[in-house]
Amino acid sequence: MDQLLESQAPCEIVSSPGKEKFMITQDDFGAIKALKRQGFKKRTTARILGISAWTVRKYWDKEEWVPYAKRRFVYSVLAPYREYLLKRMLEVNFLASVLYLDLKSKGYLGSYSRVREFIKPHRAEQKRILEATVRFETGPGKQSQVDWGTTHVTLGDRSVRIDLFALVLGFSRRIYVEASLKQDIESFIKCHLNAFEYFGGITEEFLYDNPKTVCLKRDFEGKNITWNPRFLDFAKYYGFTPRLCKPYRARTKGKVESGIKYVKQNFFGLYGRHFDSLEDLNHKLLLWCVEIADQRIHGTTHEKPASRFEKELLQPVASKTPYKIEEDIIRIVPSDLLVVFETNRYSVPWKLAGEEVILIPDPQSLKIYHNGCLVTEHPRLLARHRQSIVPGHLEGIFGPQKASEASLKEPPLGLWLKKTVDVEKRDLELYEELITHE
Repeated sequence: MDQLLESQAPCEIVSSPGKEKFMITQDDFGAIKALKRQGFKKRTTARILGISAWTVRKYWDKEEWVPYAKRRFVYSVLAPYREYLLKRMLEVNFLASVLYLDLKSKGYLGSYSRVREFIKPHRAEQKRILEATVRFETGPGKQSQVDWGTTHVTLGDRSVRIDLFALVLGFSRRIYVEASLKQDIESFIKCHLNAFEYFGGITEEFLYDNPKTVCLKRDFEGKNITWNPRFLDFAKYYGFTPRLCKPYRARTKGKVESGIKYVKQNFFGLYGRHFDSLEDLNHKLLLWCVEIADQRIHGTTHEKPASRFEKELLQPVASKTPYKIEEDIIRIVPSDLLVVFETNRYSVPWKLAGEEVILIPDPQSLKIYHNGCLVTEHPRLLARHRQSIVPGHLEGIFGPQKASEASLKEPPLGLWLKKTVDVEKRDLELYEELITHE
């Protein structure tokens, strides 16, 4: 009897020395600190992050994140049944009541609560794994993930920092990598185009980590996003949907981040860091993608990316004329609301007078953006010294009738030249003269 009572003594709790139990991840902790710096209150922070206000208060003034050191519960009564429980709990979906009855039939003399406490952390871990799998695994042709990495190499006799563009197909895990000397919008789009050609198509959506080449600004919850107009035009041209990671949740695009780590470790481990030129580096990166990265057995899918790619359902892009990469054309909207492009004049909504807009031309149209939003689109004028006016753009100045008349009349070329020494500074009297001109 004494031995039985001793065997049912309270369990011993063993934890790693010097570590405090933290119930939030490093991402959560970083997000709390960032929102605190931005002036958010504790309750607002809790609502944004989807955690309890009590948790936010607990870590609000902490200086640094410390990983959670799991406590090991040594249950003396359950010790003989530990291996059985670890195997059986998966089979019965972690139902403590079923496990308790099983143990009773095997001679277990402890309480039900001890069985429940034993399986609790295992159930939570299994739930986390399942949620992660559902959230991040995407079907064929659904999603690509894109990111930049940086490293240093020697090109010829110069040591330089290079940017590594990486695009990973979410389903097959095939990767395209290209080295660049900068991360501007032109280089960003060029790398995309090379990846499209390499894979022979694109996925439905692309996931990014809020770079300025994609997103000029956004709120934390992602309800108000100001897209980079050049990139948004590029995405619409090819018909894919850009997605953004939630701030401080870069692990959402873990496939491409793992891919960049793999490039740095494997590629540079094989080829070293000395290359004749940037072209030499990119040639070897392409060979590595085909011969090494595509042929390895991937740690998550347990298949070769090249084999899995056969089931990847990409949208073909070969029939489209390659997107023309041009520098952004910036204009300040003058008081007459006509911005100039290649000697022709295009109207802009009257509320944007004095504002900065970006012009993005293509062979058929001229798109005009303000703060990342498309505000108007005109047919491209191929002749010179012509105008394209939308009546609604001028109503705030002239009223509906005169604005409509102005849009229908083609101004005499001599009158334009007479009145416009500086095409960006024209007096509104010109419009009155144009409207009444016979």
